Amino acid sequence: MKRTLLLYIITPLLVSFLLVLHLKVKLNESIEESISKDVTINRYKDHVDNLKYLRYLETLSDGRSLDRSLIFQDGEGDEMPIYEIFKEKTLVFRITESSCTPCLKKKFGILNKMLKDKQPLNCIVLATFLTYKDAKEFCNSVNINWPIYNCNRDFDLPIEKNDISYFFMLYENLICHNFQSVLTNEYREIFLGYFDAINR
Repeated sequence: MKRTLLLYIITPLLVSFLLVLHLKVKLNESIEESISKDVTINRYKDHVDNLKYLRYLETLSDGRSLDRSLIFQDGEGDEMPIYEIFKEKTLVFRITESSCTPCLKKKFGILNKMLKDKQPLNCIVLATFLTYKDAKEFCNSVNINWPIYNCNRDFDLPIEKNDISYFFMLYENLICHNFQSVLTNEYREIFLGYFDAINR
């Protein structure tokens, strides 16, 4: 009798305990899923905010002139002012020592394939490394085969505040246009569309 009574008391308690435990597990799963969604949303917002900021810096930089006093060194060790380098419209790739090697290796793999079957632009690299040799070694490591010129100071453009690599068109009068600083995998279509547009 006592055992039967005890069983009647314990069984509901055990069932209740198991039910509470199950609900707790489900609640934890729901919380984790919610946190995961929040993280995904926040990452997306960060990407959007970053894209807006980059476009803002590109807009501020567009139409500005490079300083005519900028001095560059070429592969022969010769130094020359910037106005002697640019005689025609040129696509410039800007890099510094803080540029991301793995990122650029991927991007230039795509770019080299895309430009291979198109009329080639006049393309060069303007770098800011400690030495020309350092700039050349970096370019070789990411499969950049364009002519390289190294300068020992920044260009004093708003876009340089973000300390990233970027492309732009430079004209004979040293006016800069058509900046493109979006080089990440998330914006691959933007990256490819830019080169398709300027290469027409």
